[in-house]
Amino acid sequence: MTKTRKPRKNLTFEGLPLVDAAEDVTIAITKKDATESKKKDPASCAAALAGRREFKTDVRVYMTRMYVKDNKKKRWVRFITPMAIQKEIVSFDRGAEFEPGEYKFKAPVESNRLGYRPERGGEDTRTGKGRKPHHITANVRLSARHKMNK
Repeated sequence: MTKTRKPRKNLTFEGLPLVDAAEDVTIAITKKDATESKKKDPASCAAALAGRREFKTDVRVYMTRMYVKDNKKKRWVRFITPMAIQKEIVSFDRGAEFEPGEYKFKAPVESNRLGYRPERGGEDTRTGKGRKPHHITANVRLSARHKMNK
């Protein structure tokens, strides 16, 4: 967690600036983390407890993003939550156990970075069809978007 990229937009998370991570991190979730965790709580799930133990700082783990507090620079660093953790979160928040193991949280790629806006060509690419409905997984923790200020 040494390098970070500067955000293209001034976003905050829990009152501090938010930046994208520049490097991937791996977190080892232990059986102890899994037994001490709390359901539907991004600050107390097994992945957050493991991150807190390894980074020695506050960690929040949501369905699609993980936030690690950088106390030295007074900011939050944002990572992408791996699909394996997303599945664990859904099953854990709905009553199953969190499976211990090593999980790799990736730094956001260009198209997932804060403030990314794709360049548009001159050609109209609309099909005339409406958007498909977006599925939201029910009975799990809230999205981190509820904590972000734009």
